[in-house]
Amino acid sequence: MPNLYEKLAELTTEWRTAGYPSADFPAIAEMLEWAGASEEGEVPYLRRPQIRALETYWYLRLVEETPHVFDLYRRAFPPETDKQTLLEALGVPDAAFRDANFELNQLWDRLQNDEAFARTHRLDALRETLTLDYPSYILALAMGAGKTVLPRHGGLRDDRRFLRRLRVRYRALRRPRAQALPRKGTYELPGPKGKTTVAVKIVDMLGEEILITEQV
Repeated sequence: MPNLYEKLAELTTEWRTAGYPSADFPAIAEMLEWAGASEEGEVPYLRRPQIRALETYWYLRLVEETPHVFDLYRRAFPPETDKQTLLEALGVPDAAFRDANFELNQLWDRLQNDEAFARTHRLDALRETLTLDYPSYILALAMGAGKTVLPRHGGLRDDRRFLRRLRVRYRALRRPRAQALPRKGTYELPGPKGKTTVAVKIVDMLGEEILITEQV
């Protein structure tokens, strides 16, 4: 079965190969090329899945111009050339297409306006997508793909404005145990004699994490 994410990966790869062209925002090419520059196969700042996620996001914004999800499907799988591929990508069963007299426009109309039709063919999620009047995407990285940013050179360590701007909760991580800290104020933590490594994990309201380490 064709999948939209596979088609998006293909289109994004073509955009990357062409040098990220964008007439209105040409700086995006320099930014993505810098972020994806590699040394011995490793990107210097972000992990490869993070780069791919950024490329996909900016491809949708700048090249496709943030279309409605339904329009995005129709661009990826043009019904004029292969309507069956579009139906398979959307998960429309043959029975639903048959009940719409094998007419795409009638199918879309019934999905949008006939709740019983959508429920019968288990197309409630597709009906919700079709009836939205704005683009709605959910883009996510899989667990372990690299959502935690590990800043190098202490870039975030001294940026107090960054910490104040985020509504975060602080946790100091020190082996063998972690201790929750208050959001404001100063505090001291017991530590071993001699040099040790202290790690601070910052978690924002959406669950995104930044881990900062320092030898003290």
